[in-house]
Amino acid sequence: MKPSAPGPAPAISVGVKNSIWSIFFYLIVIQALGSAIISGGIEFAIAYAMYHSRVNLITLWAFPHTISGDCALSLFIQVGLTWASEEILIGFDDYKRPVFRLNRWINKPSPQAEQSNEEVLLPKKRFIVDYFETKDNVIVKQNRLYKNCNWLFAYLEVNRGIIPKGKGATLKGFLMSQFVHDGSRSKFVNFLEWFVQKFIRSMILAIAMFVVIWPVTMGILAGIGHRVGSYDFYFNDYPLPQVMKLIYGVVIAFICTPVTIIVIMLRNQFHEELYYEGLANGTLQRDQEDCSTGSIDQDISTTKHQSAEAIV
Repeated sequence: MKPSAPGPAPAISVGVKNSIWSIFFYLIVIQALGSAIISGGIEFAIAYAMYHSRVNLITLWAFPHTISGDCALSLFIQVGLTWASEEILIGFDDYKRPVFRLNRWINKPSPQAEQSNEEVLLPKKRFIVDYFETKDNVIVKQNRLYKNCNWLFAYLEVNRGIIPKGKGATLKGFLMSQFVHDGSRSKFVNFLEWFVQKFIRSMILAIAMFVVIWPVTMGILAGIGHRVGSYDFYFNDYPLPQVMKLIYGVVIAFICTPVTIIVIMLRNQFHEELYYEGLANGTLQRDQEDCSTGSIDQDISTTKHQSAEAIV
């Protein structure tokens, strides 16, 4: 059944963290720098354990101690772990209170804003809107702003977005919203699906980073290494491999961490906007609300009230 005459939804694109400089500071200084310190330190320690005092030559291409293979594997592992950890850490922060909102620079807000009496123009079809569309989202299907967009929005998984719960936010509630999206299946199957979905998306990002970062790194190492044979290069066991891996981990963190957080924030914001628009125009059914948010114990009025508390 349809919800009974819902009031105007809270404006989502407000808050002290919505300025471009505060978002930049949050992404680069707080998140990316912290991730770089941790990742760089771990990469340095692993490289020290792998290469220090080795009898065999540490080479760029040849086994058993191949730096090229080490760098390739490290990139994919680091991106995957970063993606999974940010989904939990940043996702829970956003579940308690919106961290920041980016959509004001992407398209004009939906006609859910309380104070707006002006005509809300339809946004032009732009790359960022296409990039985050999905055919399978019951909420997106109702919204004419995104109706004509296709597969690129699927990368964002808008139907897996979460609604901020404010004071009602609990870790258990967040984990259920994050992992459980099909109540007819077991929690293990839901978690397995979540893992596969995140793995695919993180590897898409990792491949895009790999085709740029890895060749550049190999070129730099070839330039500073000592030639051995006709095509390979060798390095001392300390400190070059360790320092190189530290820098490599830092560079990956500064690229991967902000991108991952932006994906999470955009997913949640698009989900909120389409969710509240569905409530406002009466097209969002109770079963759709349950399916799209993954929460089966929150009715519509409670969710709206808690979301308003989170955003204020």
